[in-house]
Amino acid sequence: MSLITVSNCKEKDEIQLRKLWKDIFKDTDEYIDIFFKYKFSCDNTFVIYEGEEVVSTIYAEDITFNYKGEKISGVYLCGILTKEDRRGKGYAKELISYAVNHFKDKKIIFLIPANQSLFSFYKQSGFRPFTYIDKVTVTEKEDKDIKFKEIFDKEKVSYYYNNSRDELYVERSSLMFDAIGECYKFLIFEDGYIAYYIEDNKAVIMEYSYSYEDVYEIAKWMNYKFSLGETTIYKKYGEEPFSVCITDLDVEKIDKKYINIMLN
Repeated sequence: MSLITVSNCKEKDEIQLRKLWKDIFKDTDEYIDIFFKYKFSCDNTFVIYEGEEVVSTIYAEDITFNYKGEKISGVYLCGILTKEDRRGKGYAKELISYAVNHFKDKKIIFLIPANQSLFSFYKQSGFRPFTYIDKVTVTEKEDKDIKFKEIFDKEKVSYYYNNSRDELYVERSSLMFDAIGECYKFLIFEDGYIAYYIEDNKAVIMEYSYSYEDVYEIAKWMNYKFSLGETTIYKKYGEEPFSVCITDLDVEKIDKKYINIMLN
């Protein structure tokens, strides 16, 4: 029987880790390359080994929340997976417990469940709902005379992001903006931006610096401009639980809770 250990990964494990991510999450090679280019390090990657084989993973990122001008230290957990033929052994729960204990000095530990059914799973590990967001699908089309650029402009995006007046957001480094610029399409306007992707003739607007009402109008224009079947908007400050957290802070008193979601 192989020795089972929990620890940080080793540099030589990257090939295994990439394959696991691809096999379980089915993401594109381009997205996986971006993640490992900007996010991966052995210092923030915890794994369970069976012998030398990586069978379960969790990735962590130190972040800083800005809540009404106050800086709050936190950590974001992601990439939680277990090989399909090793499931049912409690490996994911063990790694979550390991990571939570490792980052117990942080004010907020949070993650984004892949689907609603996982909220009860994370509750068992001490997490509770943190942020809320709704999705709205726009099928209307409308021609408008709108000036825009499709070339990513990091200076403008970072300016609008940092001045969007969200009550709660994640502070981003210059490298973080670089990663986002590689990961998503952008429309840069004279007074703001939206970030989105297109798949199967449908767009999903992941982030925007406008009000929901304004971006709804932009979505109708996008459907016309790019001959789309529909555009989905992640609506800020919704009712559907979006992320969960462990914290001593009274997060339930935070109004309009929202976390900018791209690669956070």
